[in-house]
Amino acid sequence: MAHFETDSTAEATGSPVQVLIVQDHALLAAELSRVLAKEADFVVVGVSSTGADALKATREHQPDVVPDGLQTARHERTVGRHPDPG
Repeated sequence: MAHFETDSTAEATGSPVQVLIVQDHALLAAELSRVLAKEADFVVVGVSSTGADALKATREHQPDVVPDGLQTARHERTVGRHPDPG
């Protein structure tokens, strides 16, 4: 079973690290969600399969961590069309 080390964010706040999964392969997204669901220090706040959806979900959920699993070429084209949410 996978075990993830957390930084001081979860320890300092007493709340789990919020994760937004960005993955265009549904099977990989589901597996990462399943693994993280078993860890008390993490909570998956959303799963996005495109850069545009990820930007929207980031604004909505303000996650602590956003692992990006999009294919690079597709990701660069999508992000290039959307301004930085910051």
